[in-house]
Amino acid sequence: MKVGDIDSGRGVIRVEHGKGGKNRTVMLSPQLLRILRVYWRLAKPQGWLFPGRGADRPIDVQVLYSACRSARAGRRHRQAGDSPQDAKRRRRGKARKRLS
Repeated sequence: MKVGDIDSGRGVIRVEHGKGGKNRTVMLSPQLLRILRVYWRLAKPQGWLFPGRGADRPIDVQVLYSACRSARAGRRHRQAGDSPQDAKRRRRGKARKRLS
């Protein structure tokens, strides 16, 4: 995805060569737009929004899959507002109940 693929005025993202090799326009939520704006201010990407090893190539799909899996795994054991220690205590408590 390139920086120019985001149309914040209309609230859409243009996806080129998506599933089935088709170009699509998808909705852009206000929350995601805020996140992308913060990212853009910090990273100041040129060309590709998420560049790969070289600025002339996009990030590799496998890197994205791995990042999503890691984020999902970390979120799985936490509830809203929990610290990692709270989640650990809850798991210990469940394990003790099973042993009893």
